[in-house]
Amino acid sequence: MEKKAKNNKTSKNKNVDFERETRVLLEKIHSEFQTFGEGLSGLKEKLDGIAGMVAKNSEQISFSNLHLSVVKDDVNKINGKMAQVEININAIKNILNVVQQEFQSVKKDHETRIKKAEEKLEIVR
Repeated sequence: MEKKAKNNKTSKNKNVDFERETRVLLEKIHSEFQTFGEGLSGLKEKLDGIAGMVAKNSEQISFSNLHLSVVKDDVNKINGKMAQVEININAIKNILNVVQQEFQSVKKDHETRIKKAEEKLEIVR
C-alpha cells in the first residue's frame, strides 16, 4: 500500500507538473498571439495610410488626365492655326517673289529709259 501511495503521490505530482507546463505553454502561446495581433494592428494602420495615399494619387491622376485632355485639345487647335500661318507665309512669299520680279522688270525698264535719255542728252549737247 505504501507503494500505491507513493505512486499516487508521484502521479499527482506528474499531473500537477503537466498542468503547470500546459498553463505555461498556453500563456506563452497567448502572449505570442497577442504580439502577432498587435503586429497585425500596426500593419492594418499602415495599409489604411497607404490606401489613403492611393486614393489621393488616383484623384490627382484623374485631375491630371482631365487637364491633359484640355492641353491636347489646345495643342490641336494651335497645330491647326500653325498650318494656316504656314499657308499664309507661303502665300506672302509667292507675292513677294512676284513683286520682286515686277520690281526687277520696272528697274530694268527705268534703266533702259534713263540710258536712252542720257544718250539723247549727249546728242543734243
